[in-house]
Amino acid sequence: MKKFLAAYFDVDRLFLRSLEGKPRPIPAVVERIRNLHAKGGFNLYLSSSNGAAYARAVAIELGIADCFAAFLDRPTDGLPDDHNDEW
Repeated sequence: MKKFLAAYFDVDRLFLRSLEGKPRPIPAVVERIRNLHAKGGFNLYLSSSNGAAYARAVAIELGIADCFAAFLDRPTDGLPDDHNDEW
């Protein structure tokens, strides 16, 4: 049985940055997701604090929705992703 690794990404900070008050995609990150998907061996999941529907909409807009196994609400519990140098 082939094992798959899971990789979880947060759309809010990874794929988009604010430029002139508008969200703009980061092309290098989008390309890296495409490469991970093409390589195989990973189940990719995309989440957002704005909800699963928003994560899916962004992925569709960026042309990478087919790379993800599922779209998720961003968990509210767990380790924070801010200031991880303080862990």
